[in-house]
Amino acid sequence: MPIKRLQIQGVRNLEQVAIADCGAINVFTGSNGSGKTSLLESIFILARARSFRSVQFNTAINHLLTRCVVFAEMANGTSIGVMRSRNEQQLFKLNGTPIHSASQLADALPLQLIDADSFSLLEGGPKVRRQFLDWGVFHVEPEFLFHWRRVQKAIKQRNNLLRQAKVKNAKIEDSELVPWDTELVQCAEKIDVMRARYLRRLEPHFLRLLKHLVPLETPELHYRRGWPDTQALEKVLQKDLARDLLHGTTHSGPQRADIDIQIGGRAAEDVLSRGQEKLLACALRLAQGVLLHEITGKTCIYLVDDLPAELDLPRRQALCQQLSAMRSQVFVTATDPESLRGCWPSSIETRWFHVEQGRVSLSTSP
Repeated sequence: MPIKRLQIQGVRNLEQVAIADCGAINVFTGSNGSGKTSLLESIFILARARSFRSVQFNTAINHLLTRCVVFAEMANGTSIGVMRSRNEQQLFKLNGTPIHSASQLADALPLQLIDADSFSLLEGGPKVRRQFLDWGVFHVEPEFLFHWRRVQKAIKQRNNLLRQAKVKNAKIEDSELVPWDTELVQCAEKIDVMRARYLRRLEPHFLRLLKHLVPLETPELHYRRGWPDTQALEKVLQKDLARDLLHGTTHSGPQRADIDIQIGGRAAEDVLSRGQEKLLACALRLAQGVLLHEITGKTCIYLVDDLPAELDLPRRQALCQQLSAMRSQVFVTATDPESLRGCWPSSIETRWFHVEQGRVSLSTSP
């Protein structure tokens, strides 16, 4: 569901921006600090109600304003709007009707980001890869969000009990702990099945796309569910209770899940160059878009910040060709328009924009 019309107010240096006719491929060029990344950030806010550049959302709001607003009209007539203010007020709308959850925005506007932090899929901690995995499961498994929320609540309550017992140096009564253990185990088993099933379905798409982007020894994706494969979580929680009490936190469960990405039996980040790492991460995110469309019929919007970074011309061309072949809408930034000359197939509608001091204007291709 591509964006047709985009309006931005008050996101960093973008005081007032209106793009009346977005294309399939939208390329934004300009000098550093001109507002290119802020454009992508605005679209990200529209889909996630948060920024990918900072945890503190107030830094995303123009320093002269008290709020930011992003609005988009989709090609099928659907409209999405997000308002967030400095005093933590927020308003989300879908087709003019207020909605109350950012998950509804995410469901309405599936979106993937490829930027400098894409390397964290390989080099970062388990949380990054778990979020990557859960993005896909959320979009293709209708029951996932319900069980994920129950797990979060169970872990929070269990950890509260563990910390209280640690502080008071007291024993936890079974009547307090068992209900949350039971809830955690029941939901964890369902989430584990959904995550494992999703990764199995994702892997062949990932391997196929990677071959088009960069020649590598066949990678392997290994799913780690967060507790030993040979043991039931209920037994693991009982066995780990002393350690959990000592540290005041739950050490085993779906909140510890991870994906090991290996090349020839070694961690991928230990054997790949920076360019190869970026392309592998791109292949993973492109594969998610392919699988999303295969299962749900939805298309994913891609935000690609500074596409030429770390990639030589043949690799840039390969990535652009794969993005084009997916028939997804793409928003791309680059400092030098010449760096993307000839990268996009002439058969695909490509619109070029110049960004300067927070203003956006239509330009010609390089």
